[in-house]
Order: sequence, then structure tokens, then C-alpha cells
Amino acid sequence: MSLTCPNCRAEVPAKDVDARDDTVSCRTCGELFRPSEQVHGLKTGRIDLSKPPKGAWFIQDAHGFEAGASTRHFGAFVMVPFMLVFSAAFVAVAALTHGDNTAMLWVGRVAAIPFILVTLYGDVVALLMACGKVVVRVRDNEGTVFTGVGKLGWTRRFRWDQTRTIEERLELYDGEVTSDILIHVDRTLRVGLIGFNDERHFFLLAALRKMFRERSPAGVIAPVP
Repeated sequence: MSLTCPNCRAEVPAKDVDARDDTVSCRTCGELFRPSEQVHGLKTGRIDLSKPPKGAWFIQDAHGFEAGASTRHFGAFVMVPFMLVFSAAFVAVAALTHGDNTAMLWVGRVAAIPFILVTLYGDVVALLMACGKVVVRVRDNEGTVFTGVGKLGWTRRFRWDQTRTIEERLELYDGEVTSDILIHVDRTLRVGLIGFNDERHFFLLAALRKMFRERSPAGVIAPVP
């Protein structure tokens, strides 16, 4: 997305952003502002968790909460067919180059490892863009961050009472300002993948920050009003 100076409304190039400090200075008028406030166009306090955007949800009860969002993205219409063709082509080439020379066979297998890894990574991204989700769940102080499709995926566990901060990290990617949600516990957990649109991403960030603020010192979730 492009950034606009809140003072003079001049367009600010993404390359001017200091992602580490979340600051940028307008070349036209010198105004210093936080680009994170424009990445989503809203502030955390204005989000109504009872009215999630399409593709996101928030559920809370006496034992904890669940905040999640779909990673579906229109890019799946391009990514999925591309990976199907790419994977099929790779399998076909591998089958055609199979020979009786044992030494050459092993050389071919070793050389194929990077292509196998790229193919697997592309397939995973395509699945997430087509029907994936990211879910942060806390039940009685036991937290999990799940990324996957249906019940298949990657689950990272953490203790809610060990959560130190929940922050948004800005990055520059291909000339655009993007952001990640980071949960800092005994390690840093990144929440969010390609496929999140601004609205779903910001809703999930707002939900996590709200629950973090309302957390008791022992890590117990505040009672449902």
C-alpha cells in the first residue's frame, strides 16, 4: 500500500520507512509520523470484536478465547494452477531422467533436493491461499498458534502468562509496506501469512492486544462481561 503524509497529504515512498522504529519523515513538509497507523487505516481501540470482518472471528468464554482469520486470497486462482503444473512437470522430468547408472542416479537425486523443497513450499503456500487459516487459542493459560488447512497444520504452543508483548512489525516487501503480528514469550511467535488482507490482519491484532491488556497478572483471562 502507499503512504500519505497526514499533514500535507503528499505521497511518501515506502523505501523511506524505518521499519525498525515504525517512523517515516515526509520529504515535502518534514512531518514525522507512524506508518503503522496507516497500514490498516484504523487504530486498535476502534475495532469492535463482536463484529469481525468477513473471514475472521473472535470467541471468548470463561476459560479463554479464540481469535482467527482465514488466509484465503484471490492469488490462489493463479498460485494453485501454477503449482499443479509445476509439480506435475517436476515429477515427469524426474521419471524421464531415471536411468540404470547408479552414480548418475544419486547425483540426480541430490541435485533435485532444492527443487523438491521449492515445490513443497509452493504447494503449502498454494493450499493456505486457497483454504488455510491462522488461529490463536488460549485455554486456561495454555496457548497455541495454529497455521494450516482444516486440522492439518503447524501448531506452536506457549504459556499465556509468559507473554511479554504483542506487537506489529513493519517490513518492506517488493516496494510495499507489510506487517507481521509478533507474540513475544520465551521466543517470538509470528502470526500471519501471505493471504491476510489488511482488515483480517488488523482485527486479529486488535483482538490479541485487547486480551493481553485485560490479562490478569497470573495470566488468567478476564471474565466475560
